[in-house]
Amino acid sequence: MFHIPLFMMPPMVEKSMNRVRDFLKEKGVSKLLLTQAAGIHPNSLRNVDDPDWNPTAKTLQALDDAAIRLSKAMHPEKGKS
Repeated sequence: MFHIPLFMMPPMVEKSMNRVRDFLKEKGVSKLLLTQAAGIHPNSLRNVDDPDWNPTAKTLQALDDAAIRLSKAMHPEKGKS
């Protein structure tokens, strides 16, 4: 499998990966809950803390979307304008 070093990734991909990592750490959400909410296999987050973690764009988008939904569910007042 082809591996793209982190320094070669587009900035928005790196930001998205860091958002997923931060969400797990700061919100205390389990990897299992996030993968279930994203509709992906739990192994997708097995190496999330590894600097070489290299999710597909589809996986990263699903995780990002799930993190947003879970965050709004945890803090519904923040989602209101």
